[in-house]
Amino acid sequence: MQTVRAMLRRAREGLCAAAKRLRPALGAFWNRFGYAASMAALLLLVAVAAHAYRNRAAVARVPAPTATAEPALLSSAVVEGEEEEEAVVYQAPLQGEIVGEYRPDAMIWSDTLGMWQTHEGVDIAAPLGTAVCASADGVVAQAYRDPLLGHAVRIEHADGCASVYACLQSVEMVEVGQTVRMGEVVGAVGESADSETALGPHLHFAFYRDGKAVPPPLAQA
Repeated sequence: MQTVRAMLRRAREGLCAAAKRLRPALGAFWNRFGYAASMAALLLLVAVAAHAYRNRAAVARVPAPTATAEPALLSSAVVEGEEEEEAVVYQAPLQGEIVGEYRPDAMIWSDTLGMWQTHEGVDIAAPLGTAVCASADGVVAQAYRDPLLGHAVRIEHADGCASVYACLQSVEMVEVGQTVRMGEVVGAVGESADSETALGPHLHFAFYRDGKAVPPPLAQA
């Protein structure tokens, strides 16, 4: 242990002596070349930094998220490029007393047929020849004679519903494919429904949504 300490002490003393001998030479060198050496060292550092920057690993840049518009309320939304579909308004095809109720799921007695049966429309009594008007805007899909309900006109509407006007005098007032407006005359009250002759002159009015019978609209516009 003493030997190691002695060796370290001698090494330290040797370094100090060497520094003392070199100090005048280093001072003279610095006085002569110190500024140039500093600038050279600075330029070397800049070159090293530039080289490291040019050769740095590529980093994928992630775009900043953009704000997303909140969805509009369904009650007032209009999809871009599409127009908001307006609800179809309906009215009763004529005024009169209801002599046959809408009963698609219950049995009612038919005086004409002498039997119980269901009834998918309403029967509206009116004088023979009374004008029957379209319940809403639409296109005439059928104009035909039904074996039970007589002369009938079927109109399809923009919302997928269809209205049927039966027991008419004829179907000569409209043509298949014709566009009709609400309130436009499409027929006249008759007595052509063989299954409802006991009711006298009347309109058999039925209404369907997606092919299923629903209560016909009877309110006046």
